[in-house]
Formats: sequence, C-alpha cells, structure tokens
Amino acid sequence: MMHHRSKIRQRLVTVLDAIPELTGNVEASRRYPLERGFTMAATVQTLDEASTLDIEDDEDGDGLRRTVRLQIIVSLQDGADPDTALDDIAEKIEAAIEADDILQGLVHSIRLDSTRFDIPGADGGEEQPTQPVIRVGFIYTATYFTAAADPARSY
Repeated sequence: MMHHRSKIRQRLVTVLDAIPELTGNVEASRRYPLERGFTMAATVQTLDEASTLDIEDDEDGDGLRRTVRLQIIVSLQDGADPDTALDDIAEKIEAAIEADDILQGLVHSIRLDSTRFDIPGADGGEEQPTQPVIRVGFIYTATYFTAAADPARSY
C-alpha cells in the first residue's frame, strides 16, 4: 500500500506533466532530476507534515487531519529573459493546480503559500556557473485526512 502523501505527490506529477513545457520531465523526488541537455525539469518534494487528531474512536478507529507542505521546484536553463520565463511557467503551474484543486479527491484543500526565485549571479555576488540554471520554487500546503492506524487509507 502507498502512503497517502505519496499519492498526493504522484497526482501533482500528473498535473504538472500535462503542462507542455514540463511533459516528460517531472518527478516525485527529493532529488533534482537534472541531466545535461534538459531545457526544463520539475520535482515535487515533501517538506514536512503535521498531524492532529480529528476523530476519536469511531467505528473505524482514530482519524488524523494531516497538513503537508509540498515544494515544487522547476529548473530551467538560463535564457535571454529568465524573469519572464519563470513568471510564464509559474502562471501555468498555478492554473493547473487550481483547475484540480482537490487533486481528484486526494486532498481536502491545497493552497499556494509562497514562491521563491533563484537566479544564480542575479545579485552580482555569485559567479555565473558554466551552464546557468534558474529555479522557481512553489510551496503548497495540502490538507487531507487518514486513519491513524493506516496512513494509506483516507477518509
């Protein structure tokens, strides 16, 4: 059985993979799947999770309300206008997640908490790498409910 948190990550991969610029280059991983020759790639990572007791001793046992923070990191090779490229993909990701805002019933809710941009050398204090990569990171918080004794079973 797969932990419900893993199902959520996999659904986000599917949602992001439907974006033409990311198709075939999205992974549910805690590592950056970057190889030479990529144009744009994304990872979906779990940052942390908190749980609180939601239901006590019903016929199915205790239930937990879980709040998981997920990070989507999109990495792309630097181009002529990195700010516009990052803003364009950010708009597409936000729209795709909003269109499936309960991730086909896997979550009660999901919301964007913050967006971070990382452009190496943009502040003038960092040397430009030989193969410049720029990144945008999205932090989402998803809420879902599972049985306390079985994290794969949602309710």
